[in-house]
Amino acid sequence: AVSLDAGKTVYLKLTAPDAGTASSVTAKLKVSRRELEGALPVGISPEITLTGKEKWYSFTADETNCYTFRTSDESVRIEYYESLMSPDAADSGNSRLEGYIRNGRTVYLRLFSDSATAEVPVKTTLKITKRVLQEPALAVGGATGIELQKDGELWYTFTADENNYYTFYSTGATGKVEIYRYDDLKDTHYREKGNSSRSDFKYEVYLTKDQTIYLKLNAPGAADEESVEATMKVAKREVKAELAVGGEGVSLSLGANEDQWYSFTADEVNLYTFYTTEATGNVKAEFYSDLTDFW
Repeated sequence: AVSLDAGKTVYLKLTAPDAGTASSVTAKLKVSRRELEGALPVGISPEITLTGKEKWYSFTADETNCYTFRTSDESVRIEYYESLMSPDAADSGNSRLEGYIRNGRTVYLRLFSDSATAEVPVKTTLKITKRVLQEPALAVGGATGIELQKDGELWYTFTADENNYYTFYSTGATGKVEIYRYDDLKDTHYREKGNSSRSDFKYEVYLTKDQTIYLKLNAPGAADEESVEATMKVAKREVKAELAVGGEGVSLSLGANEDQWYSFTADEVNLYTFYTTEATGNVKAEFYSDLTDFW
């Protein structure tokens, strides 16, 4: 492939190094160029039919943001070009691709499928989305109801009010929910991924005062036309009570994925035992020498 200006003439020299002395290599020499099918906006495109040939589309950002391009058929691949004249893709993916694009800038998308032929075409749509922060911002002690569709994402921001460890976790998820941490809304790759069980997630991170992070939630197992629901909570390490030897003890009530912190100060050199009674389920204890310890 070569980029040419209108009116420019080039000359091609062809050779057949594998040709034998008694035979020649035959072929058809063709010339093609990139033809735009049209411009696509944010949203879901009309159905696109691939018959073995690539198709090109343009996209112009309506604001500076990170945009996600996703095909409905996973066999259809996407390449991202900064110019229609660029010989090489700026980025490529399988059926999903993300790019940070400034307001008013136009990029070009190449869609193709190795399995598509004229006899067996592949049909797909292209969904274009951008990152939209949910309001209000997350806060310690808050509980946020979330609802995620298949291939959908929810974005949240959180700013630490002090130097501390903060935990973001879910309860009551009706399907698997994953959480990703980003340091900037324009980053195309996440910084860390939280732990996820078959449904709920949990992510703990140390933040300094006024540090802001961005959290992305998705539900990879959501079925078509269905949604996954959950409640997301935010907590930080705070001493709930100070323990003492003897007495009636402290009544506990621990929810799913919830951490509670207690302190104890020894009044003499001795061996101290911490234990529970009348527990209705398993309660796990871990010892930390300081609230800022990771483990």
